[in-house]
Amino acid sequence: MLKKLSPKADRRPWIDAGVVLLLGASLWTWTCIARFPADGLGAIWGRGALLLLAVFVVTRLFGLKGFFDLLFPILWLAASPALRNLCGSDNVLYWIWALGVLLSTALVLAVKDARWLLAEIPLWAGMTFIMSASFVMPLAFLMRPAKPVRMFREAWKLPALAGIAVLINGALAWRGRGFLQSGWLDVYDLLTIRHSFAFVLLALLGFFVMGRKGFSRQAFLQVFLVMAGWCLWPSPKGWGPAMDAMGVTFVWLAGPGLKVLRDELLDDSWHGRAVWAVLGTMLLLALFKGA
Repeated sequence: MLKKLSPKADRRPWIDAGVVLLLGASLWTWTCIARFPADGLGAIWGRGALLLLAVFVVTRLFGLKGFFDLLFPILWLAASPALRNLCGSDNVLYWIWALGVLLSTALVLAVKDARWLLAEIPLWAGMTFIMSASFVMPLAFLMRPAKPVRMFREAWKLPALAGIAVLINGALAWRGRGFLQSGWLDVYDLLTIRHSFAFVLLALLGFFVMGRKGFSRQAFLQVFLVMAGWCLWPSPKGWGPAMDAMGVTFVWLAGPGLKVLRDELLDDSWHGRAVWAVLGTMLLLALFKGA
């Protein structure tokens, strides 16, 4: 006989989710009040709140549903200097790009049939128009998932999708901009001066471990390909909102990596959990110290 869940047990995930969102919104509100003048504060807060909500949805699609799984990614983002700079900038195009990354990731994680990925092509084209390095994002789908749904019948469409999308995005990326450039210094600055190295490492951990099923690996790989694309096609405003948009992306993408660290690498003892909690808290405090 199946065990019937109590109403309290049914409500617990929703209560946890609500508390996490409330904490994230409270921290972001305090940050806005402390850092920005009253003029235009509502628009800045609204852009950040929308990104926080989108990150919450995407992290749940990654399988982070517990209170502590969701807590650190949301708090990290709310405290992130990259989010403050991105939402406070007059150039909203890169804020739209960061929102596009979240939408693309959500679509990839939710897809059950490779044919639906064709809907990504207009989104990738728009993101490439904003940041040229985005033209390599479709290459993530040349690598087939391990156990995709209906993939034996739809597998041929992944290389076809990637080829079509790269042609369209490449035409946008090279529209009257000359030859390839060297932008590895932008990547170095993102990792060091912008304090993103730890978050990139955690995102890599999530990529290697969580990418065992479905399209999870492709969701991670899209973003890493954009960073690699910077080495060939740097943003003309590498120190501006483009850098902040990439920083925001890796902050929330580190959330799945932290979950992998707790579940796969640390033991289930109290000191294993303590190491996980201290690491997440130290990263949060480091973000407060950031520029």
